[in-house]
Amino acid sequence: MTALRALVVPVTLAAALTVACRTKEAPAPASAAGGDAAGITAFLADANTRLLALSNAANQAGWVQDTYITPDTQAIAARANEALVNASTDYARRAAKFPAGIGSPEERRQLTVLKNSMTMAGPPDPKQVAELTTIAARMAGAYGSGR
Repeated sequence: MTALRALVVPVTLAAALTVACRTKEAPAPASAAGGDAAGITAFLADANTRLLALSNAANQAGWVQDTYITPDTQAIAARANEALVNASTDYARRAAKFPAGIGSPEERRQLTVLKNSMTMAGPPDPKQVAELTTIAARMAGAYGSGR
């Protein structure tokens, strides 16, 4: 019974994270090119909400991968990180389109953070992003398992 329970927990977490990681791409804000104050506020609210959700999902998937080092958990972590890397890259590119002096000082700081805080920028090709995050997950698994 203990072995069954030990198997059910990671499988349940994996299923939940897989569903959580399947998010749609956010539409580009209409005012990103124009750069009005309402557009920057809406853009930052959307970015904060979406990146928080994706970051939480990626961290949960990473915890499962670090706790149960298997090819399946590596795949789950790679998918979660792929969604986060794609969204971070997209928001950084869109943040760069706003004029430098627009918005409140707090909004300008948030735009700067969006543009400069990526640890791993995704290439434009979705297949390359998937490969990048898969390699990163494999490396983390190899490190965690002592290989």
